[in-house]
Amino acid sequence: SFTIFISLDPSLHPGSPTAIFSLGDDELAEDAIAGTEITNFEIIDPNEDDIHTLTILNGGEGLFILEDKILKIADEAAFNFEEQSSYSLTIRATDAEGLFITQDFEISVTDVNDAPIDLALSNSVVAENTSDVLIGKLTATDEDAADTHAFLFQFEDGSFGFEDENFRITDDELRVTLNATLNF
Repeated sequence: SFTIFISLDPSLHPGSPTAIFSLGDDELAEDAIAGTEITNFEIIDPNEDDIHTLTILNGGEGLFILEDKILKIADEAAFNFEEQSSYSLTIRATDAEGLFITQDFEISVTDVNDAPIDLALSNSVVAENTSDVLIGKLTATDEDAADTHAFLFQFEDGSFGFEDENFRITDDELRVTLNATLNF
């Protein structure tokens, strides 16, 4: 007596790879650069000497590449946690006989503190010969909505401060100083 196994699906063959394991954290920082390694894959196969080729079947179109068993960030890829915080990838491991296993992986994008992208002043007009008056409120546009911001002047010598001879910043307010000489 003997058994003959016939299947059109190579993944059901007794010599097929049985699992793909990610050996990393499966995450990347949103500011990670091209070539950054995300994870290394290990393939379980009853034929221990089999060599496997990995391919990305679905997900993260153009954002990821596989080099041997290492998942990396592709050239020109850019990630933004605030726009998309994870990617689902389908990875296939194929052995030399064409037998394969397919498995899904979730790659998480971690948030980093983004710099503000814009600065605004609610009013930029002030009457001459005034002192100690509010000119306007300062606001910063930032992808990280929960961030708080401190506003400073940057002087010609590269130093920073809250006040010069005519203006001062108090919290989020731009004010004319007490002894200002605003004569246009």
